[in-house]
Amino acid sequence: MKTIKRLGILVLAMLLLSGCSVAKKVTKAAGDIKDRVVRDTTEIYNEITDIIKSGAKFTEGAGEIGDTVSEMDIVWITGNVKLVAYKGSCVKLEETQGAKIKLRYSCTNGKLVVIPCGKDVKDLPTKDLTVYVPAALSLTGIRVEAVSADVAVTELNAGDAEIESVTGKVTVKDCAFRELGIETVSGDASCTGLTVTKKLSFESVIGNAALQFASLPGYTAKLDSVTGRFSATPSAKSRNGVYTWGDGSLTMEFETVSGNITVS
Repeated sequence: MKTIKRLGILVLAMLLLSGCSVAKKVTKAAGDIKDRVVRDTTEIYNEITDIIKSGAKFTEGAGEIGDTVSEMDIVWITGNVKLVAYKGSCVKLEETQGAKIKLRYSCTNGKLVVIPCGKDVKDLPTKDLTVYVPAALSLTGIRVEAVSADVAVTELNAGDAEIESVTGKVTVKDCAFRELGIETVSGDASCTGLTVTKKLSFESVIGNAALQFASLPGYTAKLDSVTGRFSATPSAKSRNGVYTWGDGSLTMEFETVSGNITVS
């Protein structure tokens, strides 16, 4: 999501050019978030239109996905997005009961794409999405892009996962991934019972990340931040903004303006 990097550059420029205190600069950046939400909402509506124009066949309304699903791409705007494991045999979609504007989905070559509406919608009411995933299903990839939606992922296994939300909170519980990337502007990230084997990244302006692993791996972590801090239990070795623990095999990269990182 371009919003995060734009805001990061904006704040860094403010830090260099302004004579205000760091606290005032970060506060000013937070005040710009509302404008960014409006811009990013427009971008997502445009993305939805482009997806529909791509030629894929979309079905209107939630329900069970009859086709085999190996990958998910979810675009949402506002409300809650939940991806949860269940004992069923197929992926199932549910949205807020009685929603006047129905979601659309397509499934082609194993890739499930879910969007909140059709084209030419510019003022979508808040609504929730729940995606039920068979507990035995291991996905190759998960991508969730949202604006002001909280995103929660529970008890899923996947190769790669990318979760983006401007102001929404991101919660990951009892999941296993090869790679996990989380991006927010002001939303916090909370991960518990987490397993990541190759790479983990978190980018935010003022959001914090609390990462609790199912079994703490050896890692090499790098934090690029203006005022944010890194803390770990047990304490990691620190040198020039790089933190290491154990064999250092898991790569972790963090980029914030004032957001803090905790690892345990």
